Amino acid sequence: MNRFFPLLLVAISISSCGVFEPEPKPTADFVVTVLDNGLVRLDVSSSNADSFDWDFGNGEKGTGKNIQFRYDRNGQYVITLTAKGKGGEISVQQRVEINDVKGTAMFWMSRTERTIRVTLNNRQANITAYYSNGAPSNCGASGTATFTALPEGRYNFIATEVGTLFPTTWNGTITITGGDCSKMQLTY
Repeated sequence: MNRFFPLLLVAISISSCGVFEPEPKPTADFVVTVLDNGLVRLDVSSSNADSFDWDFGNGEKGTGKNIQFRYDRNGQYVITLTAKGKGGEISVQQRVEINDVKGTAMFWMSRTERTIRVTLNNRQANITAYYSNGAPSNCGASGTATFTALPEGRYNFIATEVGTLFPTTWNGTITITGGDCSKMQLTY
């Protein structure tokens, strides 16, 4: 055996004993900017992170560093950001209150022979068709009086038959919930 062989093994062993430096742990934070009608912008500041996972607090999830998300209901939500990198992951949370998601009001009839003019919030729309099998499933169905982009709250309405000498009149209130279609049937 060659007398230099053991020395070569010792040299190889010494050179491979470098100091192990772990990857740095990620850091992350984010800013929530509430825009309009449930839309939020989420801007991340981070280091040592490669991917960003979101839990919006309403059962929906997303990915990306700087993103926008639209809530479809008013309420308080806890948003969780999980930033991941080679050194691990970190999760941070923020609470956001959404209170500007708009709602819709739809008026309909099961029978009518005339046009019915509905006035709500200083706007007018006409009922021109009837639905004998119950309320239309889609909000804003043809022939209904539909009012969109209404802030949450209670609204007074008045409805009147058009084109008759002694018109039938309806009046009352309807409650609007953000993200919902509030349906009201007018009956004779």
